[in-house]
Amino acid sequence: MIPTLNYIGPSMNPTLKAGDGLIVVAYEDSPIFVGDVVVFRHPEKKHRIAHRVVTVDSRGLTTRGDGNHRLDPWVLTRTDIIGRVVAAQRMTKKNNSWGGMWAYPGIGRFRSQKGRCNPLQNTPPCLSSTG
Repeated sequence: MIPTLNYIGPSMNPTLKAGDGLIVVAYEDSPIFVGDVVVFRHPEKKHRIAHRVVTVDSRGLTTRGDGNHRLDPWVLTRTDIIGRVVAAQRMTKKNNSWGGMWAYPGIGRFRSQKGRCNPLQNTPPCLSSTG
């Protein structure tokens, strides 16, 4: 597990708000799903960003902040990803996730696993450890 990160900025509003503490877990060999909120280093500026995965294909994955209208202009690879946000803490309220569909009042939905990723069929979209 990666130490708690402090979220700043408006790009993930209303899901995340400035000051939220994010608990991030490395993917290791787990697939990356559309809908995951991931933390990665900005490809040019090198600061960390937390955005939602919106597409996964053979080129890599694209992301977008929940509060943004446009996709991020870059395509990320698995090695660009620091980890997945599994919990957020706002003030004194901590919200955890142990898989499946999860949502929290005031924080929003991070991830849906209604259909698990099948790396051989790539359904639903995923990025396997070899992809």
